[in-house]
Amino acid sequence: MLVLLEDIPAEGQTRPADRAKAQLFYELAKGSTTRKRLASGLGIRPSTVSQLISEMIADGLIAEGNVAASTRKGRPEIPLEVVSDRVAIPVLFMVSDRIRGVLVDIAGNRLAATETRLSADEADNETLLDAFARVAVALVASKPEHARIPALGISIPGIVDRTARRWIYAARWPRMAGVDFADLERRLKIPVRIERNLNVELRARLQRRQDERTQSVLFVHWGYGIGSVFAQNGRILESSIGGLGEFGHWTVVPHGDHCLCGQAGCLETEAALWALLPRLQKEHPEVPSEEWEFETFLRKIDPCEMRELRGALDVFCRALRNLYMVFFPDRIVLTGPFVQQPSIMTRLEADFHGNIPPYAKGRVTLRAARPGVDDEIVGTALPLLRAELGRLLSAHDSTAASKQ
Repeated sequence: MLVLLEDIPAEGQTRPADRAKAQLFYELAKGSTTRKRLASGLGIRPSTVSQLISEMIADGLIAEGNVAASTRKGRPEIPLEVVSDRVAIPVLFMVSDRIRGVLVDIAGNRLAATETRLSADEADNETLLDAFARVAVALVASKPEHARIPALGISIPGIVDRTARRWIYAARWPRMAGVDFADLERRLKIPVRIERNLNVELRARLQRRQDERTQSVLFVHWGYGIGSVFAQNGRILESSIGGLGEFGHWTVVPHGDHCLCGQAGCLETEAALWALLPRLQKEHPEVPSEEWEFETFLRKIDPCEMRELRGALDVFCRALRNLYMVFFPDRIVLTGPFVQQPSIMTRLEADFHGNIPPYAKGRVTLRAARPGVDDEIVGTALPLLRAELGRLLSAHDSTAASKQ
């Protein structure tokens, strides 16, 4: 089950009947059981169990199974089970120059998948929206007949204004600027939620790591682009335009090289893969632009022997130290191809810990990590599933009134 019991009831509903309904649903999600066992195991009155189970059956959230043959006397117990594909969320995300789509259900099962590839040098706003629409339409068309799709979730890189649903900038897409996803919602007639990929990756990480939900975590990516996101006690912080921690666009060289964001002298111009590629390819024409391929390339060389990479590491270390001074997190989690290389990570750790203030030493951990295979999917789907389950697991008014 993707959504945890503590995630619901959503939308601030805390009536006793709502909580009881959620408890019943999550107990059923562990495996098939019966009304009698639910009442006994959870300590909920049998009449309440029967009423709430009837509501969930009517809403298609659970179903009754076949009665097993029994030698016992009395009324046979009917097994119950969750209908996990009653709710399905189309999730769209980007991998380099591809838009991938997955239709995922409450349990995290993949019901359908598709993708399309674009030319990053040619794709403008309209081309990108058309491609997102094609992938979304294919997923919606493949949903089970009884499934409800409450909304579409999209994870995208770069600078994202989630509230206004505008994709402002991404290094890999130079002809894209300010894509308005409200237009996609009008086309599909389905609510659309967009988020920055780092935010959803951190949300999925916090979902599976209970220890980090009680800490402050700075989640940093150093790859084709550079960015970060911060969470305090499990809550991901955002600004009024959605983005937070865009230190890849801090000015580190005044009047320096032109950045793809439109400014000059940004950290990305000194340390991001997109900026390093033409410099590295002068000596190593085989250097790839795909992050996972670049990670493989780094394993074949000693990156600290390459002047361009040493310079990038130096400026990135300084920026990371300054970013730490903004948030003072308990934990810094680093992702991307550079930090998977032991020699880079060793030097980065030594530089970082050697340059933070004495009063901060020993109070922060620095770790390299890889996002889980499905993190972008899970993190994008979670808020949409929480909202929909919160609605479906809200006890009907007549039931809630009788339990007050």
